[in-house]
Amino acid sequence: MSRVVNKLNDRGHLKPLYTLLYTLPGDPSIYYGSEWGIEGRKEQGDPALRPRLDLDEISSRPPVPGLEEYLEQLGQIRSENPEIGLGCYRELLLTNRQYAFARILGGRAVITAVNNDPAPASMTIRLPFACAKITDLLTGASMEQENGQLAVTLEGDGSGIYLTEQG
Repeated sequence: MSRVVNKLNDRGHLKPLYTLLYTLPGDPSIYYGSEWGIEGRKEQGDPALRPRLDLDEISSRPPVPGLEEYLEQLGQIRSENPEIGLGCYRELLLTNRQYAFARILGGRAVITAVNNDPAPASMTIRLPFACAKITDLLTGASMEQENGQLAVTLEGDGSGIYLTEQG
Protein backbone atom coordinates (compact mmCIF):
# COMPACT_ATOMS: atom_id res chain seq x y z
CA MET A 1 0.00 0.00 0.00
CA SER A 2 1.32 3.46 -0.86
CA ARG A 3 2.36 5.72 2.00
CA VAL A 4 -0.18 8.25 3.22
CA VAL A 5 1.74 11.29 1.90
CA ASN A 6 1.39 9.81 -1.60
CA LYS A 7 -2.35 9.27 -1.16
CA LEU A 8 -2.97 12.98 -0.62
CA ASN A 9 -3.33 15.57 -3.38
CA ASP A 10 -1.80 18.19 -1.09
CA ARG A 11 0.88 17.64 1.59
CA GLY A 12 -0.80 20.42 3.56
CA HIS A 13 -3.54 17.93 4.40
CA LEU A 14 -1.11 15.89 6.53
CA LYS A 15 -1.68 17.90 9.71
CA PRO A 16 -5.50 17.74 9.57
CA LEU A 17 -5.25 14.03 8.72
CA TYR A 18 -2.99 13.29 11.70
CA THR A 19 -5.11 15.49 13.97
CA LEU A 20 -8.09 13.30 13.07
CA LEU A 21 -6.05 10.10 13.46
CA TYR A 22 -5.06 11.08 17.02
CA THR A 23 -8.49 12.33 18.14
CA LEU A 24 -11.15 10.17 16.44
CA PRO A 25 -12.20 6.89 18.09
CA GLY A 26 -9.52 4.21 17.86
CA ASP A 27 -5.81 4.03 18.52
CA PRO A 28 -3.47 5.96 16.23
CA SER A 29 -0.82 4.02 14.33
CA ILE A 30 2.03 5.65 12.45
CA TYR A 31 4.05 3.57 9.99
CA TYR A 32 7.80 4.18 10.39
CA GLY A 33 9.03 7.14 8.41
CA SER A 34 5.57 8.70 8.18
CA GLU A 35 6.45 11.03 11.06
CA TRP A 36 8.75 12.82 8.61
CA GLY A 37 6.54 12.51 5.52
CA ILE A 38 8.59 9.81 3.79
CA GLU A 39 7.20 8.98 0.35
CA GLY A 40 6.68 5.59 -1.24
CA ARG A 41 4.31 4.31 -3.91
CA LYS A 42 3.13 0.73 -4.16
CA GLU A 43 3.88 0.62 -7.90
CA GLN A 44 7.56 1.42 -7.13
CA GLY A 45 7.86 -1.89 -5.27
CA ASP A 46 8.65 -2.97 -1.73
CA PRO A 47 12.04 -1.20 -1.39
CA ALA A 48 10.35 2.19 -2.02
CA LEU A 49 7.77 1.45 0.69
CA ARG A 50 10.37 0.33 3.24
CA PRO A 51 13.43 2.48 2.67
CA ARG A 52 16.47 2.37 4.89
CA LEU A 53 16.41 5.54 6.97
CA ASP A 54 19.46 7.40 8.20
CA LEU A 55 18.00 8.99 11.35
CA ASP A 56 20.60 11.77 11.54
CA GLU A 57 20.01 12.74 7.93
CA ILE A 58 16.21 12.51 8.01
CA SER A 59 16.01 14.42 11.29
CA SER A 60 18.15 17.23 9.94
CA ARG A 61 16.31 17.45 6.57
CA PRO A 62 12.82 15.96 6.90
CA PRO A 63 10.62 15.92 3.76
CA VAL A 64 7.84 17.67 5.74
CA PRO A 65 9.48 20.02 8.26
CA GLY A 66 7.73 20.25 11.64
CA LEU A 67 5.62 17.12 11.16
CA GLU A 68 7.54 15.03 13.70
CA GLU A 69 7.17 17.74 16.36
CA TYR A 70 3.45 18.09 15.56
CA LEU A 71 2.93 14.34 16.02
CA GLU A 72 4.78 14.50 19.35
CA GLN A 73 2.44 17.29 20.43
CA LEU A 74 -0.62 15.28 19.36
CA GLY A 75 0.67 12.28 21.32
CA GLN A 76 1.14 14.38 24.42
CA ILE A 77 -2.33 15.92 24.09
CA ARG A 78 -3.87 12.47 23.68
CA SER A 79 -2.01 11.05 26.70
CA GLU A 80 -2.96 14.00 28.95
CA ASN A 81 -6.66 14.03 27.99
CA PRO A 82 -8.43 10.70 28.56
CA GLU A 83 -11.56 12.10 26.89
CA ILE A 84 -9.87 11.53 23.53
CA GLY A 85 -9.42 7.79 24.00
CA LEU A 86 -12.37 7.01 26.26
CA GLY A 87 -15.00 9.68 25.63
CA CYS A 88 -18.12 9.29 23.56
CA TYR A 89 -18.11 10.84 20.10
CA ARG A 90 -20.44 13.64 19.00
CA GLU A 91 -20.34 15.40 15.64
CA LEU A 92 -20.63 19.17 16.05
CA LEU A 93 -20.08 20.60 12.55
CA LEU A 94 -19.71 19.17 9.05
CA THR A 95 -19.30 21.00 5.74
CA ASN A 96 -17.56 20.03 2.50
CA ARG A 97 -14.24 21.33 3.85
CA GLN A 98 -14.55 21.71 7.64
CA TYR A 99 -15.36 19.23 10.39
CA ALA A 100 -15.65 19.44 14.17
CA PHE A 101 -16.51 16.83 16.78
CA ALA A 102 -16.27 16.30 20.51
CA ARG A 103 -15.02 13.43 22.65
CA ILE A 104 -16.99 13.74 25.89
CA LEU A 105 -16.20 12.15 29.25
CA GLY A 106 -17.70 13.33 32.53
CA GLY A 107 -17.74 17.10 32.71
CA ARG A 108 -15.05 17.59 30.08
CA ALA A 109 -14.94 17.42 26.30
CA VAL A 110 -12.13 17.68 23.80
CA ILE A 111 -13.31 19.36 20.61
CA THR A 112 -11.35 18.77 17.41
CA ALA A 113 -11.81 21.05 14.40
CA VAL A 114 -10.11 20.66 11.02
CA ASN A 115 -10.03 22.81 7.90
CA ASN A 116 -9.37 20.75 4.78
CA ASP A 117 -9.13 23.82 2.57
CA PRO A 118 -6.04 25.81 1.58
CA ALA A 119 -7.82 29.07 2.55
CA PRO A 120 -8.48 30.10 6.17
CA ALA A 121 -11.93 29.20 7.49
CA SER A 122 -14.04 30.74 10.24
CA MET A 123 -16.09 28.16 12.10
CA THR A 124 -18.84 28.52 14.68
CA ILE A 125 -18.99 25.29 16.66
CA ARG A 126 -21.85 24.51 19.01
CA LEU A 127 -20.52 23.36 22.35
CA PRO A 128 -21.67 20.01 23.79
CA PHE A 129 -22.56 21.66 27.13
CA ALA A 130 -22.29 24.96 28.99
CA CYS A 131 -18.59 25.62 29.52
CA ALA A 132 -16.85 27.42 32.34
CA LYS A 133 -13.44 27.11 30.72
CA ILE A 134 -12.09 26.51 27.20
CA THR A 135 -8.40 25.96 26.46
CA ASP A 136 -6.72 25.68 23.07
CA LEU A 137 -4.60 22.55 23.59
CA LEU A 138 -2.25 23.33 20.69
CA THR A 139 -1.32 26.82 21.95
CA GLY A 140 -2.35 26.82 25.63
CA ALA A 141 -4.46 29.96 25.12
CA SER A 142 -7.72 30.48 27.00
CA MET A 143 -10.78 30.96 24.82
CA GLU A 144 -14.26 32.36 25.28
CA GLN A 145 -17.62 30.94 24.29
CA GLU A 146 -20.59 33.01 23.26
CA ASN A 147 -24.18 31.79 23.45
CA GLY A 148 -23.08 28.16 23.71
CA GLN A 149 -20.79 28.38 20.70
CA LEU A 150 -17.06 28.54 20.07
CA ALA A 151 -15.94 30.78 17.20
CA VAL A 152 -12.57 29.87 15.71
CA THR A 153 -10.64 30.73 12.57
CA LEU A 154 -8.38 27.98 11.33
CA GLU A 155 -5.55 28.64 8.90
CA GLY A 156 -5.60 26.88 5.57
CA ASP A 157 -5.15 23.12 6.11
CA GLY A 158 -5.23 23.88 9.84
CA SER A 159 -6.50 22.15 12.94
CA GLY A 160 -7.61 23.07 16.41
CA ILE A 161 -8.02 21.00 19.58
CA TYR A 162 -9.91 22.57 22.46
CA LEU A 163 -10.55 21.34 25.99
CA THR A 164 -13.90 22.41 27.39
CA GLU A 165 -14.84 22.03 31.04
CA GLN A 166 -18.44 22.02 32.16
CA GLY A 167 -19.62 24.83 34.36
